[in-house]
Amino acid sequence: MLPGQFILAGTPNTQVADNSFTWLIYFALALIFTSVIILVQSLLRLKKQKQQIARQNEQLNDYKKQNSALVNRIQTMLKKDDKLKGELKTSNKFQSSFLANISHEIRTPLNGIIGFTSLIKQNASKPSANSTIKNCDFILSCSHRVNDYIENLIEISRLQVKEINTHIGSCFVPEIINQIQQEQSFLLNQKGIKLSIQQLKLFAVKADKKLLYKVLKNIISNSIKYSTSGTIQVKFLVTENTQTIEIIDSGTTPDLNHINRFWSLTEREQTESLSKIDGTTLGLAIAIKLIEHQNGTLKITSNKERGKTVSITLPLSTEQLQINSNPSYTPTKTKLHTNGIPRILVVEDEELNAELMKAYLAGKAETTIAEDGDSALSIIKEWADRGEYFDILLVDINLPDPWNGTSLMIEMKNRWSYYKNVPILCQTAHALHGDKEILLQNGFTDYIPKPINRRDLFLKIDEHCQHLTKTVTLS
Repeated sequence: MLPGQFILAGTPNTQVADNSFTWLIYFALALIFTSVIILVQSLLRLKKQKQQIARQNEQLNDYKKQNSALVNRIQTMLKKDDKLKGELKTSNKFQSSFLANISHEIRTPLNGIIGFTSLIKQNASKPSANSTIKNCDFILSCSHRVNDYIENLIEISRLQVKEINTHIGSCFVPEIINQIQQEQSFLLNQKGIKLSIQQLKLFAVKADKKLLYKVLKNIISNSIKYSTSGTIQVKFLVTENTQTIEIIDSGTTPDLNHINRFWSLTEREQTESLSKIDGTTLGLAIAIKLIEHQNGTLKITSNKERGKTVSITLPLSTEQLQINSNPSYTPTKTKLHTNGIPRILVVEDEELNAELMKAYLAGKAETTIAEDGDSALSIIKEWADRGEYFDILLVDINLPDPWNGTSLMIEMKNRWSYYKNVPILCQTAHALHGDKEILLQNGFTDYIPKPINRRDLFLKIDEHCQHLTKTVTLS
């Protein structure tokens, strides 16, 4: 190139450089634009995610509030449930107490009626007094019927609240039936009905003796009531593991459908049904449930011609018993063992019952009456101060404040250690199933339910006075 010469623009080399630069700028701009778009999209997505997170947080807070409300509701319901349980428990206790009070208030006068009537009958031994004896038999029969009906009503209520406790052991059914036969002898003789017990070599059954007695008594009483004559048969069927007792009568059959469906009714319907069922029929309905509580079954069926058959099936025990199909009943002569006559303290606030106990034991025991707990303690102290003590104590459980039978019994033993070894028997008109066990656990030696049977009273006294020596016969 000569001096002064210039290279003009637009030469091929210059144009190539310009084009490369231009494309480089375009590429950079495109890259920036793309980055901006990606950034904008990322920002939009981030904003959207934040919105979603915000909505989720709101939902979560709603869930938390709902959960908190649910927890509060559950806690409130649990508190209400605990309150209802407490109220139900209180209600059950109230009902049991109410039933016990009904039992006491009704059985107390019945105890006097039955007791004094039996004394009138015993003393009316002259030939001219035959009509008096017959009337006394009627009074006794009616009184026992009232007492049995009260027991049935109480039993229905206890079954409804499931307050039946069982004490399963070995029981000889013929022995129980023989006892019922003796107790029902007046009605059997009056109606000319024979109770025939099948003679078999039998095993004992596993049952609660007290409940089984109640069941069999209800069934036999029902058969006697609805029969005018003839024979009530008692048969036994023994299998490898069970024994079935069949009681068959030829009397009028009560409404068996009503009896069999009684326990499928609601409690309200059961209460309404009580107005339609007499005492002995009610006893059959109770019998069904009581046998179920002893792991057995009870079925009532109508006979083809007349009458009904009651079949009770219970598990077998292992003991054996030979029975007489027509046992004769001989009144027991009970003996009290003492150095002269037994000295008995009777603590009884009901004047009627106190006089009855004095009449029962007249000439057979030296009986002292205390009308309440304070009087009893005062009498015992007076005797102890001169070195004398009672041979046996009969204490009513329902005494005026501040004492009851249990607290008085404990106080006697605490003040005078001598009475820790003296029989203290509790007498009560409550007489509900399970009471005996509670009273024995509390420290009583034994238990006598009201109405008090004179013969049973002598048997109890005899049993607990074996430590004394000389005998006095009580007839």
